[in-house]
Amino acid sequence: MASPYRIVPSKNVALIRSLEDRIFGSDASYFEGPERGNFYWLVKRGAVPVGYCSVRPSVFDPTHTVFLSRSGVLHAARGKGLQRRMIRVRVAWARARRYKFAVTYCSTSNIWSARNLFTEGFQPWWPPDEVGPWAGEDVMYFRKML
Repeated sequence: MASPYRIVPSKNVALIRSLEDRIFGSDASYFEGPERGNFYWLVKRGAVPVGYCSVRPSVFDPTHTVFLSRSGVLHAARGKGLQRRMIRVRVAWARARRYKFAVTYCSTSNIWSARNLFTEGFQPWWPPDEVGPWAGEDVMYFRKML
């Protein structure tokens, strides 16, 4: 049976920001707009948006590496495999543009995201010295060769 969820490209930054606020609440201050080069997708069930994800060229190696930036799913739509699908959509986007690596991070308390990243072929990684741990040291960093 086909999934009732679709992942579609979106330029509706206001809607994505609204989802960010609903999903992350006070943690939504990390939202990055398109001025940083972000490309966005919405996850929809029918016409109703239930999640989003984004990707952008990395700051430290924009020619070869993409950064899987924010992603989130509303509570009611969790447990449906959507995060893994969003990882795959962004990796496919990066491969189509001939990037060599994808990097990301998640909180050390977010075992669900870490498990999904491992399942999708990401490995533990530490940022290069010239960049350092940009999201702090209480996070797990990951990288995947594309």
